[in-house]
Amino acid sequence: MSPWILNVQESGERHLFQMLSQCYPSNRGSVGLPAPKGMTAFKGMNGQPGSGAYLLDWDGKSCGDEKVLSKYRALDMGRVVWNHTLQMFAQAEEKVRRDSAALEAHYASIPDPVGWRAG
Repeated sequence: MSPWILNVQESGERHLFQMLSQCYPSNRGSVGLPAPKGMTAFKGMNGQPGSGAYLLDWDGKSCGDEKVLSKYRALDMGRVVWNHTLQMFAQAEEKVRRDSAALEAHYASIPDPVGWRAG
């Protein structure tokens, strides 16, 4: 199987369809272009049609191993991953603050050169 099944133009067209079509509605309701004749809302990640979050294969059809997904749901992995993500952002922000403070302290100790005027 080739790693590039679709050319860039067709891939873009499919992504645009997925963003605009009522086949993939948000969990707050259906907006966008009406579904083509014979098509309805696709099954979302939670197994319900039109649930708002979709795992799609290359041709836009719902996919995902329901056995694995149901196990992740039972373990509340969405919350676990979200909390971990927030923790990583907090650590990154703290590191930036520490590094910035250290850098400012380093440059504050360097005297202004003769003739230097702040702009």
